[in-house]
Amino acid sequence: MEQEEGLSDLAKEVVREMNRLGMMVDVSHISDKAFWNVISITTKPVIASRSSARAICNHPRNLSDDMLKAIAQNGCVVQVCILSDYVKNIPPDSRYDSAYNILRERYHHFENLTPDEKNRFVEILIVFRSFIHVG
Repeated sequence: MEQEEGLSDLAKEVVREMNRLGMMVDVSHISDKAFWNVISITTKPVIASRSSARAICNHPRNLSDDMLKAIAQNGCVVQVCILSDYVKNIPPDSRYDSAYNILRERYHHFENLTPDEKNRFVEILIVFRSFIHVG
């Protein structure tokens, strides 16, 4: 397993420059260490443009409760990702995985979540994580 990397010195400077310019830093799909680097450096709100919660689905691209709390405390924005792979714990099944991946690509990552499942995730973020901005 690769060791998790944080931000390089150059990337830290980029965060500072983005803050200076009024640009939001996107923390979706970066390593945990890089996330905490950004949070410790930024002086402006950040955005998680396509993230879900690990408490709902333990996927490495999702955000931990501590990360979500840090984002909420900073007045940041979370754009909810309701792609089923990041919201539902679906057990792997090698018989179907390759065929499913082909279908996903062909039909542009169709979703198989019910409206109730989507709403549940958004409600959890709003009620329990005290977010002001959830999309």
